[in-house]
Amino acid sequence: MEGFSVTAIEKLNETNYSSWSTRMEFYLRGQKLREIITIPPPKDEKLLEDWKQKVYKIMYILAVTTEDQFLPRIKESKSPKEAWDTLSTIFARTNEARLQRLENELMSLS
Repeated sequence: MEGFSVTAIEKLNETNYSSWSTRMEFYLRGQKLREIITIPPPKDEKLLEDWKQKVYKIMYILAVTTEDQFLPRIKESKSPKEAWDTLSTIFARTNEARLQRLENELMSLS
């Protein structure tokens, strides 16, 4: 992914969680960062420093690819996994509510 900037990814908003999360998965895998989200910190000091740097990179990537209004929700996250799970929870509920509303509108048209 040489020459590809994370800022080219459309920012996460109320309507694009599915496409955003797919792009983020691919981007993080391409940068060899995705696995950091799920593994615990290593005990070895040298490995721990490298792990922390990757964690900071992921948090930065999440911050620059998320609309500003959602940053307070992930600001205090202790890990990228916690931030990712927070965003997932927010937008899973939003999408469910939107689907329910659309379903109700369709039923009222019938």
